[in-house]
Amino acid sequence: MKVLITAPMYCSDQMKDVMEYAHQSFDEVILNPFARTMTQEEIAAMWDGADAVIAGVESWDAEFIAKAPAGLKILARNGIGYDNVDVSAANARGITVTVTRQANSDAVADCTFALMLALARHIIPMNAAVHSGSWGYAVADDVHAKTIGILGFGAIGQRIAKRAAGFEMEILAHDPYLSREQIAELGAAKCEPEEIYRAADYIVCTGPLTKERFHIINAETLSMMKRTAYLINTARGPLVDEAALYEALKAGTIAGAGLDVFEEEPCRSSPLFELENAVLLPHLGGHSKGATHNMGRMNIDNILAVAAGAPCENIVTL
Repeated sequence: MKVLITAPMYCSDQMKDVMEYAHQSFDEVILNPFARTMTQEEIAAMWDGADAVIAGVESWDAEFIAKAPAGLKILARNGIGYDNVDVSAANARGITVTVTRQANSDAVADCTFALMLALARHIIPMNAAVHSGSWGYAVADDVHAKTIGILGFGAIGQRIAKRAAGFEMEILAHDPYLSREQIAELGAAKCEPEEIYRAADYIVCTGPLTKERFHIINAETLSMMKRTAYLINTARGPLVDEAALYEALKAGTIAGAGLDVFEEEPCRSSPLFELENAVLLPHLGGHSKGATHNMGRMNIDNILAVAAGAPCENIVTL
């Protein structure tokens, strides 16, 4: 079995044992030679004879999938989301799409809280002040006993809630697929998004990007939030209208924002860069050492299971 790995995560030295597992599992393994996100042209130049691809964040749209070699039967998406893959087009070509569900959920939840604490405690500017020789002072906002609103209450949202419970926070959650009773069993109160916008001190975006969720955070929803509220997005960039967010942060409509994801990635330029009340990360929330190791092996296991016709809970079904 020939497997092409386009996900640049596998190029890291810390993935050596995972790559050994890949070579033990497959007849031939072709690794991304660029250690970055590959273009469609670069992938097409290397995919001949591939039975499976471990894909990164590059676009697998219908037009690209239509050009795939006939033998390509498995597309293992390295991550939880699959908005960069046209699953319907893949399935129509007989290609099974898998993801790495829950492999990095704890890492993303940790990153979410890191952003919350960085904003509330002014960690970024205070660190810079001390490094520059200044003994600055800033009154921090509280996280303990405050209200957190979680938009999307899947695996990551639930793990964020567990951490919030440790801070004795009031937890509000919205998820159309869970009942009020199910959410209550997980320690949260089910609310409509508008209730969360108005009540929460920390508003967290989690869950997938769908047509319905595009720009769920926009000028209108930002205007509903407290002036003391913080917005965190560790899910998908297009959940947030960045232009509207910039205006809200600049005007003081909300207190601050922490983003690990952007509408366009990699994000090389943005008006958000000039704002001190925006803490910005390069989409690394899910990439702790443990999480990347889990994801790396899970992609391989997904391919082996699908190829063998064995049960695989990570197959994407529409």
